[in-house]
Amino acid sequence: MNLLYLGLSVFLFFLNFSYYHFLRLFICANFVQMFQNLRCTNVQMNEEVAIKLGY
Repeated sequence: MNLLYLGLSVFLFFLNFSYYHFLRLFICANFVQMFQNLRCTNVQMNEEVAIKLGY
């Protein structure tokens, strides 16, 4: 019974760890994508402003 409980807690620990790791990777990827999108729209806005000003 003790061995089963130990196995279960170790399994849950690894599951929790991998889930947290996956979540962290997912959040990091989202932040990078969001930052790239922000930078792209910023460049597009700058180009539009430059075109309107006649550069």
